[in-house]
Amino acid sequence: MYLKYFHQMVKCCLFDKNIGKGGDLRYIEDLKTSGFCSQGEFGWIAIFPENGNLICQINSIKWHLLDDDVDVEYFHDYHKKTTKFSIKNNKNNFDINYKSWWANRDDFDINPMAASSEEENSEEDIFGYIKMLKDNQDSASNLNRLWSNNLLGESGR
Repeated sequence: MYLKYFHQMVKCCLFDKNIGKGGDLRYIEDLKTSGFCSQGEFGWIAIFPENGNLICQINSIKWHLLDDDVDVEYFHDYHKKTTKFSIKNNKNNFDINYKSWWANRDDFDINPMAASSEEENSEEDIFGYIKMLKDNQDSASNLNRLWSNNLLGESGR
């Protein structure tokens, strides 16, 4: 299946959900995409529909993002200019601390009272995007339907 690359929205890659890796980036052109992916020091992350569920996959580990037993945390340490993300359920856990997307931006006003709820999180950081989807299940369900429709008729991808 083709997934948009989060940091280069005009590009996508063929993502293999069986091994949790994406291929080479290419321009979307007329391809239908069914979610987002990104690659970092931790490996690959992807968000896509599968069997009616919205999946968050990090490398080979999958979570049904909208299930009640899945917990997603995302917050900034404003003094250290780092962000902590975690996703877990009773079987799997993934935690990462990394340099915040805004750390080197002069145009970002640090507001510790915002409690890591900056609107830009979901636009600038794929982990922030996952947190937004978890917190906004109506939007997530709508995307799940749209992306699922894009998968129809694309057997073998």
